[in-house]
Amino acid sequence: MDSKILNKFFVVTLFLIISVSALLLMQTSSKAEVCHTIDGKIVTSTNNTPVSHNGGTDYDKDNCSKEPLFYKVKFYEVMLCITDPFVAGSEDTGANPDFSGCTGSIFSDATGKDIVIEPGEATDLLDGGLELDLGTYPFAAIVVSNHLGIKHYESFVDTSGNAETAIKGYNTVQGTASAGNICWSVENKATTYTNTSAGTHNSLAYTSPDPSDFRTATMACGTTLGATHTYGYAYEIIDSIDDTCDTSEDCGTTFRPYTVYVADDTVDGEFASTLLQSNGTTVGSNRGNSVKLGYFLKFDTPLKVTEDTISFEMQFTTSSSVSVDFHGNNDMQTSKVGANPFGVKFVLGNK
Repeated sequence: MDSKILNKFFVVTLFLIISVSALLLMQTSSKAEVCHTIDGKIVTSTNNTPVSHNGGTDYDKDNCSKEPLFYKVKFYEVMLCITDPFVAGSEDTGANPDFSGCTGSIFSDATGKDIVIEPGEATDLLDGGLELDLGTYPFAAIVVSNHLGIKHYESFVDTSGNAETAIKGYNTVQGTASAGNICWSVENKATTYTNTSAGTHNSLAYTSPDPSDFRTATMACGTTLGATHTYGYAYEIIDSIDDTCDTSEDCGTTFRPYTVYVADDTVDGEFASTLLQSNGTTVGSNRGNSVKLGYFLKFDTPLKVTEDTISFEMQFTTSSSVSVDFHGNNDMQTSKVGANPFGVKFVLGNK
């Protein structure tokens, strides 16, 4: 007799575990290398490119990456797949993913569920247990919102290690900055991945960073965290994932809704991505209707769910997932906290 118990294996809980290894999901217009710091504080030099990527030998960069304190992602779907769900497009035109082989549904919520990823902390994606079909899964797919939330602050010092009081940031007046040695993300401020002109995307108003207008920054600064403007989640909207963006400087004009598979040892396989429309199955055709992000994994070694499987983990890599960006107008100004997308590694535990 064929029974559900024989065809399903009950996994007690699913945790999202934060990984400490570095990974970027895709190339980004705010592509950043690790910030040079003293005692965890970003070292700056008084110019329009104030940060260093080479330990302070040169201060010639306008951005650098750190691990965000809080990284918010809205999840819609998490699936294990027996066939490849990713379908590559042609040039700047994408193609719909094929989820027909994604038989291992881990999570599904049409309205989405916000998950906050915090370094060193675990959080539940599921409210209860999980049933998975026994079998072999060479692929996985995740669908999330393309509005990525960052709640983060940084302290700054000069090259001698003293508090840097000249950093300028967000204010409600165009020509008057907030200023100090601590800068933080301003609640509900937003920018786009490609720094496109200001507008509204899926009900979220966003700005385009402008060094002559402090209202366009997404970080405020002062001598005390949150003293002048509310410390909270600022958002980066992943509005285009053009593979050629960083080399041809066409980020703001060319729209591309996909990146093809790229190998990365950190995820034990390859990953690809697709911007999706609100139904989560149709590829985005422009920035306006691209409101979700599909993340696809092709495992080097397929996942095998057997009677001996006792745990399931999704390990998120966020150690370089915030880019602290500057722009200058003959001074040091914070521009935004850019969200460098996360990576995911799936891990099954057996008896």
